[in-house]
Amino acid sequence: MLEDKYNPDFNCPEFEGIKNADGLNRFNLSVKQWTEKTNS
Repeated sequence: MLEDKYNPDFNCPEFEGIKNADGLNRFNLSVKQWTEKTNS
């Protein structure tokens, strides 16, 4: 993943969970949640 190159602290396992949940009607993610969960 390109993110690993530019952000070594990126939380890849958490990102995979977010990516899998994307598209579900109940899925909702704020910018704050994204940055906290993925260490972006």
